Amino acid sequence: MSKKIYFIGSIFLITFLMLSPSIISNEIKTNSDNKDFSLKNFFYAKPLISIEPEHIDESVIPNSGILKIPLEISCSLTGIFAKKAERRLKNKALTIELSIDKQSDWCQASIANPNIKIPIKQIDTPWTDSFVTVTVTEEAPAYSQGVVTINAKCKQVKGMLFTGISAGETIKNIAFEIGYFSALDIEMEKNRMEITPFEQTNIPIKITNLGNGPTEVHIDVKSIPNDWKVEWPRSFMLDSSIDGNDYEQEINIIVRPTNSFSHQSLRVLITGSYMGNPDLVIDPEIINIYFHNDNTKINRVFDYALPIFFIITVIIIIFVSILVKRKNNSK
Repeated sequence: MSKKIYFIGSIFLITFLMLSPSIISNEIKTNSDNKDFSLKNFFYAKPLISIEPEHIDESVIPNSGILKIPLEISCSLTGIFAKKAERRLKNKALTIELSIDKQSDWCQASIANPNIKIPIKQIDTPWTDSFVTVTVTEEAPAYSQGVVTINAKCKQVKGMLFTGISAGETIKNIAFEIGYFSALDIEMEKNRMEITPFEQTNIPIKITNLGNGPTEVHIDVKSIPNDWKVEWPRSFMLDSSIDGNDYEQEINIIVRPTNSFSHQSLRVLITGSYMGNPDLVIDPEIINIYFHNDNTKINRVFDYALPIFFIITVIIIIFVSILVKRKNNSK
């Protein structure tokens, strides 16, 4: 009789301990989500969540385009009673919630299909319908590695009495490469000016690198009038404004007309390319500079010769017409 009482008492004690939130409050602690130890944690299987990003060869270009990184989510059960939980809970599903935990200030990331339900009977089958989308701004350094941290939380699955799956959590860093973004800011005081033939004129142009990487600036001048002397720097380097000090420079286009003129123009092409890789180049920025020379006698004659000639011609025609009419009347 005493053995039966002892046996029944043991069962009640074990059941009480298992269902109780903790044993002797605050005496035993763990690092699990629950932070309290209980027999439930002992009997429950523990989920082991794995997040594997697909390898991406391309880089994400700042301010243009979205990088899509597919994810492979899988989960396995660990613990003494893992197989038992997998067998008894085969008709239930494990719910995993994905979220962005950390990202840089220059990065925007989101997760498509963040809520995952994996049938426990197919728990070994990876989930492949979730992916991370990433965009970055020009503050992201070119050809460096960016990181987005993903948090994956698994909800608890309860079963009969001694069977269940504990809640779990996993943190995963997703790395990606940042591409080159070229952006040149060009400032000129004016692009229309009066200059004097046979005298030198300096035209200052300020160029600032607003891109995310060191840039080689190439300059070319087109539409140079015949016999004009024009000088300019062919190329120079600019640091990125986010990781260097020499990210702006003022240059001079030196113009010396060697003949008289009225109106002329120059076309200046300014092109940026990534340092060390000339293939990474942007479309050139085109500046048209217009010149005039209204104060020379030659230009005044050129500007007014045609209308004056027209007026004189009209007067002569009228005068001749009057003479011819008078002559005819006299007859």
